[in-house]
Amino acid sequence: WLVPVFHFPFGFHSFRYMIFISITGIAGKCTTPSFEALTYMSIVFWKFIKIFSPRFGGRDKKEKQKKSGNMGFKEFPRPLTSNTGGTVQMKNKILKEELFFSMTWDYLNIYLPTQHQDSPKTVKAYTDGLTVFRRYLTDHCRISIEHFRFQDLTYDFILDYRTFWERKEYKPNTVNHRLTVLSAYMRYAAFRRPELTQIYMDISEVPYVTVPSRIRDIIEDEEALAMLLSAPGTSKISIRDQVILVVLYDTAIRADELIRLKYTDVNISCTEPYLRIHGKGKPS
Repeated sequence: WLVPVFHFPFGFHSFRYMIFISITGIAGKCTTPSFEALTYMSIVFWKFIKIFSPRFGGRDKKEKQKKSGNMGFKEFPRPLTSNTGGTVQMKNKILKEELFFSMTWDYLNIYLPTQHQDSPKTVKAYTDGLTVFRRYLTDHCRISIEHFRFQDLTYDFILDYRTFWERKEYKPNTVNHRLTVLSAYMRYAAFRRPELTQIYMDISEVPYVTVPSRIRDIIEDEEALAMLLSAPGTSKISIRDQVILVVLYDTAIRADELIRLKYTDVNISCTEPYLRIHGKGKPS
């Protein structure tokens, strides 16, 4: 009557208890031992099955645990490691170094104002250019800045970016400046990480928008020029205005460069007097 017990369709624990009952029944029919003896016989028989039977994870299970180094503890997945050392992101994670905007702080706050010696106005223009590109990603492309990587900046992507602003009828100079901002930033990133050089070279091949040539009007009549320069008058403010007009005409500098002139930038004690102009971030 033991045969049906081993084929009884119960779970693992039910099968274990059926063995206990069977052994107890056999012992009860053969002899009349005490309750302690019956319990002891059941425990010994169960231990025998558990140790020597592979079905219940006997010796084979212990050998596997020894080989894997996991003696009964739950095994958790280990973090991946890169070829160069260090911990790499788990699946579906992106390294911070791969993100496109991971170098913007150093670029705008250290490289441009100190190393490249750009003016605050230039730094602001480049900051605005990167901000416009970030809004293009999040608002138009629906791409989070936490997922946009350097390798996503392809030739076709920048070409679509240029076309986007052209369709909005922005001026060619404005569109070209926004392309220049991305190209300059990628040049800086490639300088810090040489593996990004190919990306920088690819996006640099994107053609700029053609700017129609324009001939600026100039004053050719000397009498009209003399009248214009002598127009301010003889007061202090008039003399100041006259000097401003003469410097602008003789040097062809920008109004912003003229405003930033200092007393130490004027040198008239040498054979050929000159002005030290701070143009495009670098003195010239």
